[in-house]
Amino acid sequence: MEDRLDMATRRRLTNRFKDEYAKASKKEKKLILDRLVEVGMGRSTARRLSGESARPAGKGRLERRRKPGSSVLLFVFN
Repeated sequence: MEDRLDMATRRRLTNRFKDEYAKASKKEKKLILDRLVEVGMGRSTARRLSGESARPAGKGRLERRRKPGSSVLLFVFN
């Protein structure tokens, strides 16, 4: 496990390539991921973090709105 990168280093690497990754074609994205894998990052982690870092700030997870008339069931224990 000594060859694994810590999360801060992974974030710095993916942030470094975020603009290039966002504008790249599928073949170019493959090459970027190959470079990140060579330095010791997992491929799925590199892909996930590269995609995250390309998103604009404040565009996180959306909240699900409840439909009108739907209710939450409450269970009362005696």
